[in-house]
Amino acid sequence: MIEAIPPLARQEDLTGAQEFAKFFLAEYQDLMREDPRLFDALAGDNCDFCETVRTHYASVAETGHTLEGGEVIATAADSQGGLREDGTWSLSLPIESRDLIEVDSNGTEVDRTEGGTGEATLILEFKNHWIVVAVGAERG
Repeated sequence: MIEAIPPLARQEDLTGAQEFAKFFLAEYQDLMREDPRLFDALAGDNCDFCETVRTHYASVAETGHTLEGGEVIATAADSQGGLREDGTWSLSLPIESRDLIEVDSNGTEVDRTEGGTGEATLILEFKNHWIVVAVGAERG
């Protein structure tokens, strides 16, 4: 499964952490829709953000609805941050997110979470591959 991660995003260094953070932000919605096992492999056991994403997708699925959109794009090549004293990596990136749309089985929009610009901060650790410990975001 880890082979699905771009090679640069598998490196255990600042470049790898940055590339993984951009990959995760851009792909986590699609991973939940298409490959939730890979999402689970990348999510830390105590990642509140990751659990919120799982819970949201499960709740929507229970109603027979689906989620569309929600992509998050890093709008700068580099991040702020780096290796912390506890061995985790903290990276902050400017982002732009697309609207996340919930649709029913007829394709009718039921709910919309507005996208926008802001900054995402990810805490990562490396254990044979990058794992998401936490994600936070602030609207810009």
